[in-house]
Amino acid sequence: MNAMLPKEHPEMPDFYGVKIFYREGGFDKFKVATHKYMSDVAMLELRTHDNQFRTIPFGTIKKIEFDKQFSKLVEIREEQMRDEAEAKKKPSKKRGR
Repeated sequence: MNAMLPKEHPEMPDFYGVKIFYREGGFDKFKVATHKYMSDVAMLELRTHDNQFRTIPFGTIKKIEFDKQFSKLVEIREEQMRDEAEAKKKPSKKRGR
């Protein structure tokens, strides 16, 4: 999700909470606009609500918790994917000549 772009859905949250627990102890909380796992370098990249980028080595992470706003985002995206799949299944109405 990109907070700088218009919302795709009226109920889509602008940001969501992420809590990162570390193997060595301790945790950090972030208010996040987007996140992604960069498999080529084994890093978790977060873009925070104030447009700061953070990268965290994946090997240092013990556990990740997402808040209910993220659950809402996932629910909306799944609904959009179902709607798109249904639209593809419907036969197009082409007129014969």
